[in-house]
Amino acid sequence: MNKYCGSVRILHWVMMVLFAMIFVIGFVMVEFKDTKPWKLFSLHKSTGVLVFILVLLRIMLRFTTTAPLYPNHFPSINIILAKIVHGLLYIMMLFMPISGYALSNIHGFEVSFYGLTLPTLFPANPEWETYIDDAHSCGAWIFLALLAIHIAGVVFHHVREEDVLSRMT
Repeated sequence: MNKYCGSVRILHWVMMVLFAMIFVIGFVMVEFKDTKPWKLFSLHKSTGVLVFILVLLRIMLRFTTTAPLYPNHFPSINIILAKIVHGLLYIMMLFMPISGYALSNIHGFEVSFYGLTLPTLFPANPEWETYIDDAHSCGAWIFLALLAIHIAGVVFHHVREEDVLSRMT
């Protein structure tokens, strides 16, 4: 069968659940920030650090395992578009945790990993708060748009009975 290896498939679905969790928590904590939902911020940050670690593992696996071939009948443009979307998703999977970490530090807050305080990597800087905040917020919307395109592509090929989804299940 033309599938990704088991570790890549498991990591893909675990990360999907974590991304869903991070986005929901992120939107809720921003919407209710006036009530100071600090536990949500802490959970969001910790899960962001976990995702960053898993993304690094996923990139390592991407270079050390063989990806299944695309079906022979796929037009070249479909393959090119898939590679572009996947590449942009990887960029966003790296950008979001890094910009979130920077956002926290620049606002003068620490980042913890489920209770373990991590080092401050970015100095507090009120002049940069708005820029980093905007970058992280816009990044979230870009990431969601890319995820929507990715899912739409999978659904499109599944409806056409092209065996794409089974590569990751």
